[in-house]
Parts: sequence; structure tokens; C-alpha cells
Amino acid sequence: MTGSGIAAALRGGAMTGVLALLLAQASAQAQESLAGAWQAGATSMDVAVESWGKDCGPRPQSTRSAGGGSVQLEQQGQVVTIRSANRDLRSDQCWSPNPALRKLGSTVIGGVWTTRCKTSEQDPRQETGTYSLRLMANDRLLYQDISHFDWKLKDSTCVATITTTQTLIRTRTGKPARGSGAAPAAQAPPARAPCQPGPAKRIVVRPRSADIELGQTQCFHARVLDAAGCQLTAAEPRWSLEHAPAIKAQLERGCFRAGQSSAEAEGSFKVVARHAGLTAEASVQVSAVSLPALLAKRLETGAVTGEPLPEAEPPPAESSSRVAAKATEEPTSGSKRWLVALAALFAVAAALLLLVRARPRARRVGRARARTSSDPLLGVTRETNAPRARIRRCPACGASYPESSAFCGSDGSALSAPE
Repeated sequence: MTGSGIAAALRGGAMTGVLALLLAQASAQAQESLAGAWQAGATSMDVAVESWGKDCGPRPQSTRSAGGGSVQLEQQGQVVTIRSANRDLRSDQCWSPNPALRKLGSTVIGGVWTTRCKTSEQDPRQETGTYSLRLMANDRLLYQDISHFDWKLKDSTCVATITTTQTLIRTRTGKPARGSGAAPAAQAPPARAPCQPGPAKRIVVRPRSADIELGQTQCFHARVLDAAGCQLTAAEPRWSLEHAPAIKAQLERGCFRAGQSSAEAEGSFKVVARHAGLTAEASVQVSAVSLPALLAKRLETGAVTGEPLPEAEPPPAESSSRVAAKATEEPTSGSKRWLVALAALFAVAAALLLLVRARPRARRVGRARARTSSDPLLGVTRETNAPRARIRRCPACGASYPESSAFCGSDGSALSAPE
């Protein structure tokens, strides 16, 4: 290829790179901000062990959890911050609790935030981490933490990879979004009103706890919030440190620094933030780092843990007639049986009442309409207005007999014609 051809190719490649950069910037500007309330979804933590000696401690195991709880996301330019229940995670920082990790670099390409971290090459306790947030849709964010451990402990080699994957779901109008696709433009959320903070109600300190090595530093962040969760940006909490008399450490503007000596620095500490009568605290455990302790902490805090969701509001009060109507319309199976039994009992009582009332009336009507008489020979009772039965009489003794008789029972005389 000639020199002019090479120059043309370079110019074309440069133009292509500039065009790709402009498109990426335009895409980032067009993308909806991730700031707001999200729900911590299902989590999978997969452990792949390559080598595990007797000095490595308990062998880590894969786990699954349903997740849950609310987290807050903030976005400033290309940096996304997840404020969870136990810690704050930035898309441009290392997520591992291992203080020996150092960031190698961060990128934001096509809705994917990636940060890579690694320990020093001279460190016998090697750890490499790749942390990413991937925007799957406007209401779906995939959280992934891939941490690889390669530790040399005494006579053992401890090699394992822990991959944590979790889905964060955007919350709209207090309800988790449904479906996996992006929301149509017609359903885009309205612009949020600017936060107007009221009186301070609580302080939030992140992280809530930290395990660090001797000589390491852990910085804590405190936010003063009102009753609605709006931050009072001008409020600056006062920091203090509490610990046993035999140990010591330094605390400056929320940053905790452990001592170098195990005798004077190893132990438990409490970092306290105060403002306007409000108090919040975080715990710090200082120790000579060990792989079992680090892995236990890693498995405990690898996923995003949300704050408990607020309880649902009780339904509005209803009138007693509506409540009674609902109870009648939707009874349980046991209630139905009782209702049927009660209905049958009422029906029987009503029938008996009607029968009792009808009997005296029938007797009164019968007495008013007819008289009754008895014939001792016939042994029957008949109404006086009914046709009289025909009889035969004995001409000798005068006794009366039914029409069907022919002779007198006393003297055997033939009876007269029927009368």
C-alpha cells in the first residue's frame, strides 16, 4: 500500500472512531436517568472452586435468594451510585470488602458500566474483581460481581471464583415494574418534582459495617434525611469514635484508620454520626485479614440488600351495611352451612306459626257453617246440611236399620221400605 493509501486509511479510521464516540455520547444523553427507587430482585451466587487446601477454611457454597427491599439509585453524569441497606456502591469503584484491591480502570459503553480491580502482583493473597451494571431495559438493571481468589496460605493453595448476579427493578408509583421490555413512550414517567427537604428526621450511615486489616482505612458517609427521605445537603453530622480502652484508631471527617500494631488496633470499634439530636452508627472490625473471614464477608455482602418495603396502607373504612353485604356475598364454606341451617330453622318455625294460627280459624268457620249430629246405630257424624241417609224400620218394634238391611235383628221381621 502506498503512503497516500495508508494516510487515507488512517483518516478513515479516525473518522470512524470519532463517529462512534459521538454516537455513544448521543446515546448516553438520550438514555433515561437511573435515579430513583429500585427494588432488589432475585440473586444467584455461584462458586467455582479450583483448589482448596486444609488451610483455606470452610469451602464456600453456591446460594440462591429471592431478594427484596428498596434501594436508591443516583446518577451524576456517567457515575451510578447504589445506596443499599448496608453499603453504597459506585459504578467507578471496587465493590470487594478487601481493602488491598486497587482499581485498574472503569468504562461506560452502551448502557454497561464496568470497573476492574486487582491486588498487587507481590501480594500472596491475589484477588481480581470485575464489577458491572448492565441496563437490560428502562426498568431492568443487571448487577454482576465476578471475584477471583488465588491465595497462598501455609501449605495450601486456595483458588475459587465467586460470581454474584442480581436483577434490580425500577419502582414506579410505589409498584415494581412488570415485564422485561422497555416502557412505551406514552407510558414514560412524569418529570419528578425537585426535592424540598423538611426538618431532619433521621441519619443514614453507609456502610453499616466494615472489616478491615491493620493499617487500612475505611471511609463512612452520612446523610441527613427528612421524613420523606429528602436529603438535607447543608447538614454536616459530627463524627465520633467509640471503642474499648485497650485499643485505639483514628477518625477524621468520617474516615477510619486502623493502627499498625495488632496489640493496640485489633478489635471492634463503633463510628457514630450525630446531628440535631439524631444519631446513627456503624461498626468496624479490625483484624489481621484471613481468607475464611474475607470469604464469609464476601458471601454475606456480595448482593445488594434493600431496605424493607413500606407496609401497604389499610383499605378505606366502609359502612357497616357494605361490610355486612360483603360478608353475606362472600362467606366461607363453614358460614354457608350455618346460613343454610338457620334458613331451614326459620322456615320450619314460620310453618308451625301459620298452622297454629289457622286451626282456631278453621274451627270457628266450621261451627258457623254447619251443625253436627250423631246416629247411635250408624256410628257416624254428619253435617245437618248434607243429604240424610235412608233407613228401614221394623214394623213390630220400630227399630231403625240401614237401607242395606232386610230383617229386624230383634224378632226377624221384614223391614219396611227405605224412608
